[in-house]
Amino acid sequence: GQWDLVGVSGVSAMHATLVPNTNKIVFLEKVEKNTHAFLTENAEKFSFSVEYDIDESTFRPLHTKTNQFCSAGGYRPDGTIVSLGGAEAQADVIEGWNSLRFLSSCSQTNSRCDWDTRNDITLKAGRWYPTVEALADGRLFIMGGATKGASMNDKEIGVPSWELYPPLESNPTHFEFLEETLPYNLYPMAHLLPDGNLFIFANTRGIIFSTKTWSILKNLPELPGPPRNYPLSGGSVLLPLRPESNYEPEILICGGATEFSSHGKGQDQCGRIKPLDKDADWVMEDMPMGRMMPDMTLLPDGSVVMFNGANRGTAGYGRAKDPVLRPVRYQPWDSPDTLQANSRFTVQNPSYIPRLYHSIAMPVLDGRVMVAGSNPNANTLDLSEFPVEYRVEMFSPGYMFTDTPRPLLIAERTLGRTINRNGGTNKKPSKVQVNLLNGGFVTHSTHMSQRLVGLEVVGYVVNREGGLDRLKVKGPRDGALTPPGWYQMTVVENGIPS
Repeated sequence: GQWDLVGVSGVSAMHATLVPNTNKIVFLEKVEKNTHAFLTENAEKFSFSVEYDIDESTFRPLHTKTNQFCSAGGYRPDGTIVSLGGAEAQADVIEGWNSLRFLSSCSQTNSRCDWDTRNDITLKAGRWYPTVEALADGRLFIMGGATKGASMNDKEIGVPSWELYPPLESNPTHFEFLEETLPYNLYPMAHLLPDGNLFIFANTRGIIFSTKTWSILKNLPELPGPPRNYPLSGGSVLLPLRPESNYEPEILICGGATEFSSHGKGQDQCGRIKPLDKDADWVMEDMPMGRMMPDMTLLPDGSVVMFNGANRGTAGYGRAKDPVLRPVRYQPWDSPDTLQANSRFTVQNPSYIPRLYHSIAMPVLDGRVMVAGSNPNANTLDLSEFPVEYRVEMFSPGYMFTDTPRPLLIAERTLGRTINRNGGTNKKPSKVQVNLLNGGFVTHSTHMSQRLVGLEVVGYVVNREGGLDRLKVKGPRDGALTPPGWYQMTVVENGIPS
């Protein structure tokens, strides 16, 4: 892999998501006077969110009227970005506990679109550190959090409930699981399974939660080791859903801190589970190094790369040291034999920029990964050992540097027509995939609604030279497999993505 310094973020990149149908990314941060982005030309009014143009390496200030610090987010099916929850009022920005903020893709006639905060549409419970996951019908499942900022959750401030957007008619629904998993259940982990139900994880416990009866269907075995949620802060990912395995889901949870203290160490273990198996259990794997606050990022080739984080302390302001500069690549299918599980990890080339608390990593459209953020200081004007980071990097994985040309993707909808071309033959080439990737909404090592789904390839055309000319794929079978929304499509030929 290769690292390139590409620009500055304008604001501290605590939260990030791609803007659908563009090559731009939105960053959000908390309300504080350290921003380089201003809403007014005379620099009197700060901006706490920007739209960053990846092609131009420039940013455009956006206006958020409520404090989105430690918030969550997702997409509506039409591609509208939803940011929700947040923190207390500060400066001239009002409190964001109950806020819903919307950002639609800019059109050619409206290139200055901005956040729309609706006073008439709010969450039914105030939430700080909640989690969002897209459901099969396109609604957003919202759960957990606290009523104010804290180092750990507790009975006094916890919000043990879930709600939907667009909402049900009822008030938020009590969720006893989020009482039983105190104090380590802020930013609970959640992944939509292909059967339409949710895998939810907090502390050391995982469950399958019905999205029809809204009840627990299954309690999974506890994950060995310490808790994995904030502030010990491990990471989780739904591994790529593949047609050749009948879209069987697997969850991977990695890293975290061993204890809530400055003496905590980064865990070097991952747990992997098939939650829908009758006798589901965790298979443990050893990483090459310990890491807390990992950003577990799906690449278009189906691998997972862990970025950012530290190896000493915990999440929170000024609590982490010993930054982990080397990403680690995890290849889910290289070694199917669990006795060889540890061989799935490969250490990548390092960055030279520490990325600690409040960092992000996000796959972008050309196959690279954007890495930004790090704001581990309560008073961000202090030039501490690890100051606020505005530098934006791109990590180019090894597949960007092979001798084989990258596939060129030109998508067309055939709507049942037979793909044919004079001189071509229906010869099946080796190792070709078509994947749909949603990089999700990223904050605090939590990648909400991140998902990679492989499509079934049903037809090929190979040209006279033996190269792949065209292929035909089936669309996703339903919203449980691929929630309605915006995805980037990638052809992967012999391990190299378009």
